[in-house]
Amino acid sequence: MTKRQAYLTIDDSPTHQTDMMTDWLAERGIPAVFYCIGTDYKDLDITCQGIESNSNSLIRAIEKGFVLGNHLYTHTRSSTMDFESVIAEIQKTEVLIDGLYKKANKARPCKL
Repeated sequence: MTKRQAYLTIDDSPTHQTDMMTDWLAERGIPAVFYCIGTDYKDLDITCQGIESNSNSLIRAIEKGFVLGNHLYTHTRSSTMDFESVIAEIQKTEVLIDGLYKKANKARPCKL
């Protein structure tokens, strides 16, 4: 029988709370995927520091066994962008996420 695993998903990462969240989740054995934005983003009550501003928290999350996913570089809604722009945002963020896994000296388990 195949073991199934559910993951908590966390959008708009990293933030100033990423370290606290990864500690809390790790202590309880709760797996999670952090969907990351490449650059700083602020909208209403959401403040995301972006990979470029807070890479250390994400490297730490990888080291604790969490997975990083791609939430586009600027967090712009894909429905408002042309196809080429969406692809460029995905690719730019993929480069950043790959770099984080390399710095953490861990293999990237999947691309989300």
